[in-house]
Parts: sequence; structure tokens; C-alpha cells
Amino acid sequence: MKKPNPKCPVCEKPMQRTKRGGLACSLSVPKQQQQQDKNKMCEFKSGIVLRDESLKGGFKLLMSPWTESHSDLIAIHNLRDGSRLRFARVEFKPTTMDDADKPDTYRLQIDEERCPEWFDEEMKELVSDRMRNYIKSIIIKNDVCLLIGGQFILSGKATIGTAKNCIITAMLDSSNVGVMRGSSNVGEMRGSSNVGEMRDSSKVGEMLDSSKVGEMLGSSKVGVMLGSSNVGVMWDSSNVGVMRGSSNVGEMLGSSKVGVMRGSSNVGEMLGSSKVVEMLGSSKVGVMRDSSKVDMMRDSSNVGVMWDSSKVGVMRDSSNVGVMWDSSKVDMMRDSSKAPRNPNQKNPE
Repeated sequence: MKKPNPKCPVCEKPMQRTKRGGLACSLSVPKQQQQQDKNKMCEFKSGIVLRDESLKGGFKLLMSPWTESHSDLIAIHNLRDGSRLRFARVEFKPTTMDDADKPDTYRLQIDEERCPEWFDEEMKELVSDRMRNYIKSIIIKNDVCLLIGGQFILSGKATIGTAKNCIITAMLDSSNVGVMRGSSNVGEMRGSSNVGEMRDSSKVGEMLDSSKVGEMLGSSKVGVMLGSSNVGVMWDSSNVGVMRGSSNVGEMLGSSKVGVMRGSSNVGEMLGSSKVVEMLGSSKVGVMRDSSKVDMMRDSSNVGVMWDSSKVGVMRDSSNVGVMWDSSKVDMMRDSSKAPRNPNQKNPE
């Protein structure tokens, strides 16, 4: 059987044989470059530099607190993006987001293979200075009662009473937000940073180290929980995408959901229509009620009590269910897994 041609690493389509017996991408180079640009994620802090000799420094710098996408910036400002280099895509970022509150560690990068001839070293230095001043202006280290709109970095012992409809790119050290409302967003939580409550459609991208969210309400969302990060209570349709390491959710109520649990991650109670898709490692659910569901449990994962129409798809190794009531169901149990029957059910004759 003839082996299929390998896929192109850029467009992911099968490569074609050339007349000389080699392999080449089936797309033209311009289309390939477009696909590569599409798949590449822009990082904080993104900007576009336009040549404008009428302005100080001979350039115009375009940025937005609401997006780090160069494609968005191009669309917002109605720019023409063709074969001729009319502008430069740039990113101004630290080596690691742990240093997001240290502007002197930031370095300017060109976010494309080519660079306009007019974008020389002198202009790069001027652009770096302007972007560094922007970074300095969004760092908060003191207490603020209310933040509305804009982009911020929280550092040190900064305490924010309420954040509404704003972008918090990073929460570092022991920084704290009392309440997140509206469509406010936190990119990353590191160190011992803390959010008291998340309401409405507020969002946390990643929780690292020992960062903590007290309560999640409405349609609030946490993308990834790593390390020993913690969510106290999840209400309504709030969501956690992935839990790894020893991350923990205390209670899940309403239709709240955890996508994947790995390592020693833990959920105390699941109520309403809450759901865990997979549980791996020594992950554990204390109580599952109503129509809550776990699709798969592996290793030494455990469910204490399952009530009503709760369901476990597969249990492997030493996984355990303490009590199953009503129409709860386990499709498969392997090795030393155990599920005692309903205590009210009569023994078979």
C-alpha cells in the first residue's frame, strides 16, 4: 500500500511530489504565508507602526487595550495589507509574564519575517520607548476603589475593589481584586494573587501557582487551573476548562462545569446539572447530585455519593463510587473499582 505524502507543517495539507522527486506544499508561497500568519497568536503587547514624517519620531504607533491581534488592529484602522510593506507588526513583551510589571525587561520584536526599510534601528528604539511608557502607565501597585475600562497590570499588594469591563493582563505577587463584573478579563493570575468574586461574563485565562478565586457566578469562566490554584464555589453556568496538578474547586452548583481534571485535582460537591468530562490521576468528587455526570474516571479517582440521574461513564484501576441512587449509572468498572448499591434496594432472591 502506497504511503500518503506527509502534511505541510504550515497549511497541514498533504504535500505534492515535484518533477525532481521532492516534496512541496500544494499552496503558493503567499497563501502559505497567510495561513502561517493566521495560525500564529499575537502576544502582549502588540502594535502596528506606520511611517508618518509629520509626527514626532516620524511614525504613528497603533495599539488597543482590547486586543493583541494585529489582524484586529488592521481592521480597526482600515489599513491595506498587501505585498508592499506599508507598516510593521511589532510586539513589546518581557521574557516571562512573571516580569510583566518590570518595563525595563521588555524587548521589541518584529512579528513577521520581513521588515520595512524605513523601520531602522533608531525608529525601533523610539517605538520601544513609547511602548515602555505605555506599560508603565498601566501598572497598578496601590489600592484602587474602582477600575472601569482599559488595560492594567496588577503588581505587589495592589488591591482593586471592583473591576468592570476592563482587561487585567496579569495579576502578580499578592495583588487582589474584590469583584470582577461585566466583561472584565484577567489574562493570567500568578503568585498568591486573588479574585474575590467573578460575576457576569468575567473571565480568567490561566490560574498559576497558588492564585485563588473565591466565587464564580453567572457565566464567568476560568480557562486553565495549574499548580495549587483554587476556586471556592462555582454557581450558575460558570465554567473551568482544565484543572491540573493539585488545583481545587470547592463546590459546583447549577449548571457549572469542569472540562478535564488531572493529577490530584478535587471537586468537593457537584449539584444541579454540573458535569466533569474526565477525571485522571487521584482526582476526587465528594458528592454528585441531580443530573451531574462524570464520563471517565481513572487511577485512584473517587466519587463519594451519586444521586438522581448522575452517571459515570468508565471507572478504571482503584476508582470508587460510595453510593449510587435512583437512575445513576456506571457503564464500566475495572480492576479494584467499587460501587455499592442503593442502600434502600432489596437483596436479590
